[in-house]
Amino acid sequence: MFLMETMNRRDVLVDLQEWLCYKRVFTVEPIGTCGGLALFCKNGVDIVVLEENKNLLDIYVQYGAVSFFVSCVYGAPDKRYRDEVWEQLSRIGVNRQDSWCMIGDFNEITSNGEKLGGPRRSVSSFQSFVDMLNACASNQCFLDKRGSDHRPVLVSLQDSQEAYRGHFRFDKRLLLQPEVKMSISNSWKRRVSGNLFSVSDRLRDVRKSLSVWKRNNKMNLNDRVQLLEKNLEEEQSVSFPCTGRLRYLKRELVFAYKDEEMYWRQKSRQKWLRSGIGKDWKF
Repeated sequence: MFLMETMNRRDVLVDLQEWLCYKRVFTVEPIGTCGGLALFCKNGVDIVVLEENKNLLDIYVQYGAVSFFVSCVYGAPDKRYRDEVWEQLSRIGVNRQDSWCMIGDFNEITSNGEKLGGPRRSVSSFQSFVDMLNACASNQCFLDKRGSDHRPVLVSLQDSQEAYRGHFRFDKRLLLQPEVKMSISNSWKRRVSGNLFSVSDRLRDVRKSLSVWKRNNKMNLNDRVQLLEKNLEEEQSVSFPCTGRLRYLKRELVFAYKDEEMYWRQKSRQKWLRSGIGKDWKF
């Protein structure tokens, strides 16, 4: 567990370590009442600190048969000193070939699209941070904001995961998509060395083709409805909403609700939607 802006001396953090049942704690002392870093580790995790300062704890981790590097970063709150941190990380990244991840609060963004409100910044103001991420071959996955103005970052220590294969069920909503028929036809007629596949091979190819089409065309109803509702709320909240965009969002939301109704109508094996209000006592 990595904490930033601890604003406390080591003795306080050692008490916290014991209370939380961690094996060890590595600390960087705050300057006055500002800053301070703490890294807690549990039993079975061996850590070697390679470099430490008020903005960085660079460590080597050995966890059983797995070993990797971690850079715990606290970007300088004062933008005048951020480039020094990016330069330090760039030097580390250029020479590091083994598994490595960076975590923490960088106090920086890569574009104006990552912030809400405030004056727009020039593109050049992001460049040093973007260059550092490129030099370090950054690959991050941002999660949704939940109760904070910061987005959590998902860090996975596994190179790959076994793909999950669920049961394939045809989605009736696909019948309304004109491109689907062509996709099915192309998969069904595909040949290898001039020979047609067997029926089972064709069905497998069609299944894969439909799954790819759904994924590429964002057929996830929950995500689609939530996105449209969010965009509609944001547009309605501005001082001068665009009438055309409001109409478009409302129309798309109606279509999404209809798709959702069709989806659940198919998913449910009950016939309660046909029963009407007068027969809902059964449920």
